[in-house]
Amino acid sequence: MQKKRPISNFITASILCLLGFVIFSISLPDYRLAYFVPLLIVSFYYFSKTPCLWISLGLGLSFDLISSQYHFGIYGLTFTITSWFLYDRKPLFIEESIFSLSLMTFLYASLSRVLLLLTLNFFDEGFDFSWNWFCQDIIVLSLYDALYALFWFMIPMRYIQNRLQK
Repeated sequence: MQKKRPISNFITASILCLLGFVIFSISLPDYRLAYFVPLLIVSFYYFSKTPCLWISLGLGLSFDLISSQYHFGIYGLTFTITSWFLYDRKPLFIEESIFSLSLMTFLYASLSRVLLLLTLNFFDEGFDFSWNWFCQDIIVLSLYDALYALFWFMIPMRYIQNRLQK
């Protein structure tokens, strides 16, 4: 059973996600941030597993629409599988901790990128593994995603929540 939370927090997180995508994809086009991952992690704490999987599929397919580098549906599939796997592990992370979202974002982004590689190889895209790719895409980009979640989501969300409580 999910703990009752105000849906306005999820709506605020959705707006931050959309703004983050627009601002950072225009200003930093070379960084392939996982813009929607913090919102997916936030949804873990607001909804049961089935709605979270639908949200993951919807956001993944949305990302597929704006991304032309792979076949349509690849991100939808990898986001849904990653959410399915990580949803039950959310009790391992303290929700109220300011760093939990960043840590979960790092794990989610890392796992979804590994699944992306496996999915591309399954569909014969010919993606070759290299240590350089592993260090850059799995470690460095996931670290950027974690910093994005901390500075773009957690800190503003805490500020907004504190302002609304006053």
